Amino acid sequence: MRAIIKTITYLFIDMFIHATIVYIAGQVLNYNITVSEAGGLGIIIEIIETIAYYIHEKIWESISWLKSK
Repeated sequence: MRAIIKTITYLFIDMFIHATIVYIAGQVLNYNITVSEAGGLGIIIEIIETIAYYIHEKIWESISWLKSK
């Protein structure tokens, strides 16, 4: 359960970061991107990365190497 909560909090933090980066990059490159488009791209990117993060987290939980006792 801890891994799921950790993943969800990571999702919201990273989604905000991605949407902000997409929006700023769009403005700098004169792509005329709107806030909603940047948010949409941020959400898509973040869903994919969150799934990858969760899988990565579960793999590391199963590895006993460097695990504190």
